Amino acid sequence: MQVVDAVEPSGDFRRIKPLVEKGSRLINDLKIKSKLEAIRLQIAQAEGQADVITVISRQKFLETQDFEFYNKCQENHKGNWESFVKSLLADLVRRYDYRQNFPTIAHILGREGKLDELLGLLDEQQSLDLLGQFDHYLLKKKPEAVFNLYEKLLKHFLADHLGLKASKRLRAVLNHLHKQGAGAMAENFFGD
Repeated sequence: MQVVDAVEPSGDFRRIKPLVEKGSRLINDLKIKSKLEAIRLQIAQAEGQADVITVISRQKFLETQDFEFYNKCQENHKGNWESFVKSLLADLVRRYDYRQNFPTIAHILGREGKLDELLGLLDEQQSLDLLGQFDHYLLKKKPEAVFNLYEKLLKHFLADHLGLKASKRLRAVLNHLHKQGAGAMAENFFGD
């Protein structure tokens, strides 16, 4: 780390590339390892090594769920992107914190146009919050399915909640739909 710190002001880490690579493999301290991997990524970008950028960015995305790393993967991946995304999603599902990954998984599904899978995930989760976060991917192409899901979730919510809190929640959902350009859908909830 002393060598890395000495080279850091210049920003040219290529001279110590073997040291950085070996350190990132052998050092167990997560903070140091993370810093070395960030330097490896800088080196790979400076050298134009798309495969290394993709591997490191994929790992960093799985660790942080920062879509900046997802974008780097997309920019540098050579080969079948759909297969890459499928593998990445499988890794997110297999993680111990799978439930906390639902927003990330939903975001990927939406970005990649996997709308049926996204709709299935949102239906499975039965969460108005999650649906409100990701309905924008679905509203134009699957408005009826989104309406049916909102209707189902709102009926369940209103069956279990009464009073001011439920009223505010319903109003927030309807306002959200209006902002998303689905005002007609919001008004249909009161059509019966």
